[in-house]
Amino acid sequence: YWLFRKFFLKVHYVSLPNLVLGKNAVREFIMDEMRYDKVSPELQRLLNNMEYSNQIARDYDIIRGKIGNPGAADRAAGIMVGLLKS
Repeated sequence: YWLFRKFFLKVHYVSLPNLVLGKNAVREFIMDEMRYDKVSPELQRLLNNMEYSNQIARDYDIIRGKIGNPGAADRAAGIMVGLLKS
């Protein structure tokens, strides 16, 4: 993964919400980060910190505004391809 990320991955994020928004809107757990000791605190934060979870909800509203309803998957794929080419 380290080699792949260092030499081939040209985007800063891997999750669709973060790619579409161009920011770290949701926490990404990649490879060895997907462990209980990492995920559990994030889940607790989501459940217990209303400002944090409300911010994520607001970010998802922005995503809905960007990709809309009909054909959203095609538009999201187009955004991802554009990001990968830049």
